[in-house]
Amino acid sequence: MKQKLANKLCRDQESGRKYATGQGIGMALTMVIAVFTQTANTADAQNNQSSSWNSYVPDARALGHVAISASNNSFRAPGESDNDRVATYLVPFEQAGTYDLYVRIDHGGTMFFSRVFGYDYQWQQVNGLDIPEGEFTWVNLSERFNSSRVDLTYTVAAPGNQILGIAGRNRGHLIDAFAFGLTDKTFTDAQLSAAALGHPEPGLVGFQAESAISFGDYKLTENGQRLMAQYEQMLAATSAEIAQQLPAIDPEKQKEIQDLLAALKLRLVNYELEQVAWRQAVEHPESNLRTAQRNADLFPIRLANAEVILQNALAMDDDHEDKARAVEEAQNRLNRTKNSENRVQNRLAAAERQIDGARANRAKHDAELQVGTEATARSYAALADAVGALDIENLLASDALDQALAIHTVISEASPFKLAIYAQQGPEYEQRIEQLLGSKPFMIQMLVADGPTGNQFGPALEIYEAILAASPRAEEGLFQRLALAVALEHAEPIRLSVAAVEGDEPQFADPVQRYLSYEKAFLNGELDPGFESLDTWSLRMVVNGDEPDEISAWGREMLRNFRPDQITRDDGRRYSQIVDSDIPYGSQFFQMGWDRDDLNLFQNILANSGICGRRAFFARFILRAFGNPTTARSEHGHAALVRWTPDGWVPYLGGGWGTGNRVIFHHYPSDLDFRASTQARMDSERFIKVKRAQWIANAQGEGIQFGYHDRVNNRDRRKYTEQSPDEIAVPDFWNIVSSVTQHAIIRDLDAKAREAADTESDESKESQTEHAEAGVGIPATERKITVNDDGVIHVPAAASSEPTDSTDGINFMPSFLGGVQVYLGRQVAARTLEYTINAPEAGKYHLTAKLVTPAPKQHLFLTVNDSAERINVDLPYTIGMWAELDPVEVELKQGANTLSFQRGHYFQKGVSIRHFTLTPVQ
Repeated sequence: MKQKLANKLCRDQESGRKYATGQGIGMALTMVIAVFTQTANTADAQNNQSSSWNSYVPDARALGHVAISASNNSFRAPGESDNDRVATYLVPFEQAGTYDLYVRIDHGGTMFFSRVFGYDYQWQQVNGLDIPEGEFTWVNLSERFNSSRVDLTYTVAAPGNQILGIAGRNRGHLIDAFAFGLTDKTFTDAQLSAAALGHPEPGLVGFQAESAISFGDYKLTENGQRLMAQYEQMLAATSAEIAQQLPAIDPEKQKEIQDLLAALKLRLVNYELEQVAWRQAVEHPESNLRTAQRNADLFPIRLANAEVILQNALAMDDDHEDKARAVEEAQNRLNRTKNSENRVQNRLAAAERQIDGARANRAKHDAELQVGTEATARSYAALADAVGALDIENLLASDALDQALAIHTVISEASPFKLAIYAQQGPEYEQRIEQLLGSKPFMIQMLVADGPTGNQFGPALEIYEAILAASPRAEEGLFQRLALAVALEHAEPIRLSVAAVEGDEPQFADPVQRYLSYEKAFLNGELDPGFESLDTWSLRMVVNGDEPDEISAWGREMLRNFRPDQITRDDGRRYSQIVDSDIPYGSQFFQMGWDRDDLNLFQNILANSGICGRRAFFARFILRAFGNPTTARSEHGHAALVRWTPDGWVPYLGGGWGTGNRVIFHHYPSDLDFRASTQARMDSERFIKVKRAQWIANAQGEGIQFGYHDRVNNRDRRKYTEQSPDEIAVPDFWNIVSSVTQHAIIRDLDAKAREAADTESDESKESQTEHAEAGVGIPATERKITVNDDGVIHVPAAASSEPTDSTDGINFMPSFLGGVQVYLGRQVAARTLEYTINAPEAGKYHLTAKLVTPAPKQHLFLTVNDSAERINVDLPYTIGMWAELDPVEVELKQGANTLSFQRGHYFQKGVSIRHFTLTPVQ
């Protein structure tokens, strides 16, 4: 097993040997299981060291794509007892002289740095730099603080290495680079950035903030410093090789392309406004009319539901603990419903008036939008033509530079310091990194999937190795991609969301068990049909949940039991539809303290609902449980998500694409850039060109940017359009090439989709419509009520006399138990589910049922024949599992009897029933 992995990682070893200083790889990767134990120390177990510097923060705007940030607040200078706040740098000066200190910083600028070289730190506090959040800026600290009180120039008596110390003060700000420049010279931002990325000039030395020789207790040993120097040499060698192979691009051409992208970004925001105006004039009136008509049609049943719920609340026993609240909630609901009657009718009338004007002006609005559509297409075409004229297509289509690009990207993303910290732990750790850097295919596979979380390549390899040891299936195909996805996502341990009674200590996901749980679920046929086709990148957004594996298994079983129809539906709401149907928007119940400490968060959400955050959390959880990729997509003041479907990714529980205002899934600064990546990855053969352009950008000192869109929400769009193109920030050249290449792939895929749609036959469209309207057929056996020799009456749920087929809120559906089950929704108080039963003998019977409830305090109200008495049937809380109802005594007459079941309670969730049983009382 280990030799197979060693062979895999050593593939193309000879082609990578010119970058390595080792003498080959004779030993397979060593399995380190200790990393995977679920303990409070899992995060530290990987290095057995600590620091209050959150020292590696992926940021697309940072030089080299990584910045550092303090992870805690401390307003005093560090002393001997808290040196974990200190980072130290070994700065190689090539000439003597007096130097100014520069720092490239984002957001505020609150830190300490030493006024002298060496370990005898003399701390100078810096604050008040007023750097805008979201913008890295070079600051000359010597110029800022050089005064009669503070002399902040640094004297270098002779060429050689010097020690510089910095220390954290406030969390939140980011630092990505430093530089020392001779005081008698002036340097541009471009020169400072180039020096920090390894391209210095005389009198200037720069370094990235992540390249420290120590972060607190993360200290390099002598061997570690040797390894760091080795990795830095490999970084420089690959950088030089890549630069040598790149075509010379005229700076004026590069500036022209950046200007074209700025113009395109401005056009896109204007186009969004034009689309908003078109939707308001054309789509919204149609939508408003449909909504108003639906609300008017539903008003009578909503009013009837509210009246029934109040009646049921008033009929509760006076000593019932929930009666007072039930009556209050029910009365408020009835009052709100009655008060809405005039509003409903007025909105319908207004919508009918509005639709006439919209239809009359449709042609004009369509023509106006078409002008904007054509202008946007011209902007895209101008940018694509300018990039295409540079004749770099062959470079991106060739794998000639892949070895150098992969090595450079791995080392620069991880940083030589972090690789050395990892490798210095022992020969097997050093060998693991050497093997990785010698295996071009494996590096490429990792990097195309966007690399490990936190750029923790070493721990990711350990996880991958442990999975291979645990499962022979993980060596190839789907399971190899799944194993790598787990390794990449769990390279930084994932803290679990566990029940409160399990203790306060943090618990972390076991990545090997996470892999095995999905392997088992797939082999058992429990996962989404599209799971088998997912690539590594998509699988990462399945395996990265904070739910324990047993809770994922619970989620799959719960939905199979409770709402099997939501597993078999074939649209963008598969699985996640349960949020709309059974997790109503509202926080009153969990705020009342109904969440149980012995249940997991997701079980409590299903039981007690919540507002946007809890509902979005549950939607993502249930999607992951079934192997459906998903990730958070926050909006302004609202939690939402995006999810994979067979036809592409779609937003859910929120607005459309472009309304997100936070980074989703690691490095993507905009949901539009994330969507573009999902689309382009559909053509895996061409997508590698997108990644090559990003890796070249990184090697050229641009860092990696995953797109060019800004997070512009609705309120900022008009303000954005007032900017001139010169004021609009754009990526550097090779990152633009990456985005243009990606857009070309998407454009071609769209063209193929349009061509397929144009050739679809009318016959196929009709058959699809007919199939969609067919509904669930109920077999005759499921409509048959039977009586055995002991007089026990068995009543299938589908054997109802009213209704006989699905209607609003009462749905018959195939059951995973076999046969058909019935679902009673939470909005069916005024509807009844009736059964006509022929009793062989008159007398008392015990009524039981096989049912599922997702929440406590659920009820059925039962009426037998024409009795004035309604029996309040308290249902067990089954936590989504099948369970038996405790016997309820009813009295039947010989011959035909009618049993009428009704819902209607102030806290009502759906209930699923497989069958009823009536057993004679002896």
